[in-house]
Amino acid sequence: MYYISEKLKKEIDDAGCIGIEFQPAELSSFEWIHGGERDKIYRNNMFK
Repeated sequence: MYYISEKLKKEIDDAGCIGIEFQPAELSSFEWIHGGERDKIYRNNMFK
C-alpha cells in the first residue's frame, strides 16, 4: 500500500488512468474489501 496526496490522485484520475483503486487511509483493508466501501465508490462509478 502506498499513501499519496489528493492532488496526485486527482492528476491520475484526470489523466484517465484505469485499474488503480484509491483506498481511503482511514479504512482498514478488511473494511475496504469486505465492508462494502470499495463497492460504494467503484461499482457506482463504473456505469456512469
